[in-house]
Amino acid sequence: MSDACGFTAGSRKAAIAVLSPWVDLTLAGGSVRSKESADPSFTAADMHAYADLYVGSGDSAHPLASPVFADLTGLPPLLVQVGANEVLLDDAVRLAGRTGADGVEVTLEVGPGLPHVFQHHYGRLDEADAALDRAARFLTAHLSAGRPTPAVSKRSTDTAPDGLPVMSATAAGAPSPTSQGSGSEAAISPPVRRRWPRAGRECSAGSR
Repeated sequence: MSDACGFTAGSRKAAIAVLSPWVDLTLAGGSVRSKESADPSFTAADMHAYADLYVGSGDSAHPLASPVFADLTGLPPLLVQVGANEVLLDDAVRLAGRTGADGVEVTLEVGPGLPHVFQHHYGRLDEADAALDRAARFLTAHLSAGRPTPAVSKRSTDTAPDGLPVMSATAAGAPSPTSQGSGSEAAISPPVRRRWPRAGRECSAGSR
């Protein structure tokens, strides 16, 4: 997976959050092609090259290489965040569907017009701050269920933009819309904030 974090409560993970996960090295997701022109970071050729480097002569469909083909029963609650303008969009959607079908509590958030791991732009992008705040609340809530939450320093906050579309999946495996209220975002000093441009590859400037 591209970026992931989790917290342990006792002897097992309390929850997991993944950002723009890559879970299918066979590259069967349709967005590998359909989102190629909108993705400022990767092309289909890039992904094939990376998959070959990782798997070598191995089986790219093996569950240890491509978790979307694994039995994910027993995973802790999972949060998946992904940008709509990235070739890995379908990987995130399919991961949410697979974990839901395997009886795992899962929440999928898709950021309209946003690129791969847009959360890296925290402090400069409203959507990044709001997404990280939601991920922090998700992890903290599940960690708190297992043990007292560690003390954390407080941040000054202001009102975040409208929440991203949120999908949730249950044991049936079919994501369904749920409501997501506005969260809070970090107040950065000096505040250099912007909305992500919705212009495909033109938004690559300064993105890496």
